[in-house]
Amino acid sequence: MNDECLICKVPLVYLEADEPMECSVCHKRENSKTRCVNGHYVCNECHTQGLDAILALCLGETSKDPAAILEKMMANEMLCRFSDAANSRKRKRRIENGR
Repeated sequence: MNDECLICKVPLVYLEADEPMECSVCHKRENSKTRCVNGHYVCNECHTQGLDAILALCLGETSKDPAAILEKMMANEMLCRFSDAANSRKRKRRIENGR
């Protein structure tokens, strides 16, 4: 499990008791014990949608070219919605440069 915020990449805080929170992505309100130090909360449904999108893309993919598959993933809004455009460009450059 990744212990950093999907929104701002800062550490998560694990609270003793549930608190009312609003998902920073879909704005659903629910109780949770986990948020980042900046107060961001991402509900379980939004947190797992990226995994669902990756699985769907991979299961339906016919290409054998990993770079082409990764390009499709990076173009998928569901998979890159937590990253700003600059981070997406940096990832693309690292991939193109083999890093």
